[in-house]
Amino acid sequence: MKADEIIDNFTKIPNSLFAIMPHMSGSSFKVLMHIARQTIGYNKKTDGISISQFSEYTGVSKRQVPRCIDELKKLKLITVSKQKRKDG
Repeated sequence: MKADEIIDNFTKIPNSLFAIMPHMSGSSFKVLMHIARQTIGYNKKTDGISISQFSEYTGVSKRQVPRCIDELKKLKLITVSKQKRKDG
């Protein structure tokens, strides 16, 4: 990635998310940042994000992602709504 791409391409992240960083695992913080990118980054309040997508974009294993989501729910940082699959 070139320096000018970093300057021109960014997502606003609320400072409060960084303030809570010490209170969660590194994997959960990665998952939270992906949620922020998919929602705040696109001016949306919600987004359907699959376990596979979390794993692909964060490097967190598919097995660990649900644990991270549970941690974020316990910290009251996210709410989760189950969605039916569109292809089924």
